[in-house]
Amino acid sequence: MKRWRRAIATGAIVCAALALSLIVGTACHEVVGHGLVGALCGGTIEYVDMLGVEFYPEFRWIGWPAGLYFGHCNVAGLPSKLAEDLMSLGGSLSTWCVAVAATCVLCLGKRRGWPAAVLAALSLWWIDALSYTLPVWGLRKAVFWGSKYPEPYVAATTLGCPGWLFQAIVISGSLLMAASVLTRLTCVRRREGELRANHGQDGY
Repeated sequence: MKRWRRAIATGAIVCAALALSLIVGTACHEVVGHGLVGALCGGTIEYVDMLGVEFYPEFRWIGWPAGLYFGHCNVAGLPSKLAEDLMSLGGSLSTWCVAVAATCVLCLGKRRGWPAAVLAALSLWWIDALSYTLPVWGLRKAVFWGSKYPEPYVAATTLGCPGWLFQAIVISGSLLMAASVLTRLTCVRRREGELRANHGQDGY
């Protein structure tokens, strides 16, 4: 019974972390990646909407548009094509950097419990950049919904990065982060199981 309760509690924590991660990750992509980078490049944020809710300039429900896009931050007045490309690349680059940082902290540190769950959820933000490789092959960002425009790919290639190299970095980096976190969590789970087994033997 205790094992089932522990499994249910763990599942609830994971689901909550993933749901919150989607919301915060979308905000990071739109507000920090596009909005902040665009503003630093000389543009002006006109509106921000995420998951069917407009947050700026008004807070209101607008409904998810056709295609079920996760969010959009419209930056106007960018002074050059270079600024536009940097703003476009900033969205997925912001979540990618968070994923790299979270993966490093989780795998190199000794955090457990809810801090580890939060870091594991943040480490999954590589999904944002990886999903943008799908439109390159004619699919939507989330296969059945989302953008068909490979935003970071187009920006990166326009800035001079070969398309194949960008794809290779995103795909290999995503797989490396996923494998690292999975290995770390598996080792922690195995170690905790051994400690519980040893504790039970000592108690007997």
